[in-house]
Amino acid sequence: NIAGDSAIYQYEYVLSIPFQEESALYKGNCKFFIRNDSRSQWVITRWEDIKDQEYPSWSELKGQYY
Repeated sequence: NIAGDSAIYQYEYVLSIPFQEESALYKGNCKFFIRNDSRSQWVITRWEDIKDQEYPSWSELKGQYY
């Protein structure tokens, strides 16, 4: 959805991360809220990560390893 100087991008994601012993699957829905700033550059102003009920989310992956 684009409305003049802002937009929302929403998508489903599946991340398969290979670890030494096994791989892990992360699933969810992401929303990026972006806005055109004073320099006419698109910047992310907010990010929402909605996890799938059965799998951990991308945010949980980041929190665990970063």
